[in-house]
Amino acid sequence: MLSYNIVKDGETVNNKVLGNRYQLMEKIGEGGMANVYTARCQILNRIVAVKILKDEFSTDEEFVNKFKNEAQAAASLNHPNIINVYDVGQDNGISYIVMEYVDGINLKELIKKEGALDEQRAINIVKQIALALSEAHSKKIIHRDIKPHNIMITKDNMVKVGDFGIAKAVNSSTITSVGAVMGSVHYFSPEQARGGYMDERSDIYSLGIVLYELLTGKLPFSGETPVNVALKHIHSKVELGEEDFANVSQDAQNLILKMTQRNVDRRYKNVEQLVADISSLEQKKPINNFIEREEDFETKRILFGHQELDFSDDYEEDYDDEEIDMKSNKKSKIADRKPKRKHSKTMSIFAIIAALVASLVFLATVFIFSGGELLPSNVFGIFSSNKIDTPSLLGKTLEEAEEEATKLGLKVEMISEEPNSKYAEGTISKQEPTVGVKVNEGETIKVVISKALAETVSVPSVEGMKLTEALELLESKNLQEAVEYEFTDQEEDIILSQSPAAGENVEERSIIKLKVSRGPEEILEMVPSLVGKSLEDAKANIGNFKVGELSYNEDKSKKDGVVLSQIPKADTEAKKGSEINLVINRLEKEEQPQTIKTSMAIMLPEKETVALQIKDLSTGAVVYNQTIRPADLNGILIVDIIGKNGETKDYEIYIDGQYYTTQQVAF
Repeated sequence: MLSYNIVKDGETVNNKVLGNRYQLMEKIGEGGMANVYTARCQILNRIVAVKILKDEFSTDEEFVNKFKNEAQAAASLNHPNIINVYDVGQDNGISYIVMEYVDGINLKELIKKEGALDEQRAINIVKQIALALSEAHSKKIIHRDIKPHNIMITKDNMVKVGDFGIAKAVNSSTITSVGAVMGSVHYFSPEQARGGYMDERSDIYSLGIVLYELLTGKLPFSGETPVNVALKHIHSKVELGEEDFANVSQDAQNLILKMTQRNVDRRYKNVEQLVADISSLEQKKPINNFIEREEDFETKRILFGHQELDFSDDYEEDYDDEEIDMKSNKKSKIADRKPKRKHSKTMSIFAIIAALVASLVFLATVFIFSGGELLPSNVFGIFSSNKIDTPSLLGKTLEEAEEEATKLGLKVEMISEEPNSKYAEGTISKQEPTVGVKVNEGETIKVVISKALAETVSVPSVEGMKLTEALELLESKNLQEAVEYEFTDQEEDIILSQSPAAGENVEERSIIKLKVSRGPEEILEMVPSLVGKSLEDAKANIGNFKVGELSYNEDKSKKDGVVLSQIPKADTEAKKGSEINLVINRLEKEEQPQTIKTSMAIMLPEKETVALQIKDLSTGAVVYNQTIRPADLNGILIVDIIGKNGETKDYEIYIDGQYYTTQQVAF
């Protein structure tokens, strides 16, 4: 066996056994957050895949808990297109997840190997991924990291989606790690790129980027840094170049366009709608027409590292700033940074000194690199131009702003409307460039118009309700939900707590966080092998499980009535008391030929008595064996023989133990 090293807090471990059960064998992959190994389960003697959290994340207790919780949630998923999660644990500070080992390659490797795929194959792969997402979304689990690296293709072209819920565990202190983000940022949805609220439609966007890459062999957006790529997702629409999509049908192109809309409301509402269109596409049926229209500039804030880039108000009127807690990503107001009068002189002196130093450095640099050709007197000419100071348009109507800007040779463009309590409805609340910035004649000032604040609603009480009832009530109040599950003694799907609390006033479309009971923690047991047993034997050996759905198939190489296959498979873990679905062998009975009776006439020798025996040569069976008096039968014996319609048989006749003759009978 090869030797594999795991470095943990400076300690090197060879052939590590995790949880007294999983012996690591070979490193088969590495991601931004974890390394993946094959391992042998020493209890079940099977090969599994083990994902081990990297050192830089394992010391973050909050991250480790989320890693564990999300992995346990992923373990609840049961779908043929999802990699099964068997176990989650910790061993001497090492956090790990045990998964089904998939014999195949990931989708990224397939694209590198084969390039652009034909439309039919690409669509089929995306459909299988969508079916996996449908299962996850039905359990309120959002993948958040759909990319070719997390999708395996088996040798028989079965798609297996992995890493469910893991990306959801990433917090603000890890999301900016270049190594961790670089692999995923090309598939980020705009809302994910700017750190906004995500739902199932974010997965649909990422899947649209995957489909684009499958059909073209390349990505729609690229950049030197992750931030560059993220900004393109936020600001740019996905373009389908004629050359790249020359061999792709218009319906398939429309599919990509609808999946990758920057405005989430213009994407598919759910993956079920997407699967329906893909099915129509596979059957050569027209899908719902999608007409792309120019989207409004909708992005006001951009997550840049840990900071938000925002249109700023007039600096003379708004001195407030915000500080972001790097650990929890919560914002807290800090002290007003408006300069105090008693420090104004000191600050002015420092500002003047800094400006002089910067100017001298700049002049010296220009002089040196110009070989002395640019003298200081010439350099100052660089700064002289016919620039215009951007006027303050805040608080003005769009008409008033356009009138003022026109006088200065500038233009005004409204890019959006948003609620604002500071400025009257219909007036400008934000502008870019800000006041005083030097601009060229003819440039455009982009503005945001203030609109009335969103309607507020009182949060209803949903604690103690069933989840379905709570969701209906929240929807009726125009509120959204975010669901978190945990094992408790409470009944499954009962709301345990909510935030904000009942009675609080919030804006419409606000998110209400719900903590929901998953019921008592599931006790997992190994599934017994029932294949090859009769149904009666299977029921007797099923242990703490129940016989579920029965279906039938024919396998002529197996006995009639035996179990051909089972789900879940043997030697996998399943919930105690859950059902095992069986496929039973049912052989079609061949139609039997009709049985008929005919007669055989035998000439007897002239003896007083004879011992006569008739033997069926086809079976060896004796069909007649008696001692008779030939005189009583006038020398002829008539014997009734039974056979199948259409067959011919030979019969040997013995008299007194000696061969007498052979007769052939046709039925």
